[in-house]
Amino acid sequence: MRSRQQLFVARKQRAYKVESFHELLSLSVCTLWSNNRI
Repeated sequence: MRSRQQLFVARKQRAYKVESFHELLSLSVCTLWSNNRI
């Protein structure tokens, strides 16, 4: 039971990492795009 919970937490953390990385990536793309437009 405990190992299943640990697996769930690890999966949750990994999903959060991917989400934050994607957010950072899109933010940098927006910044580059606005810099190129100016």
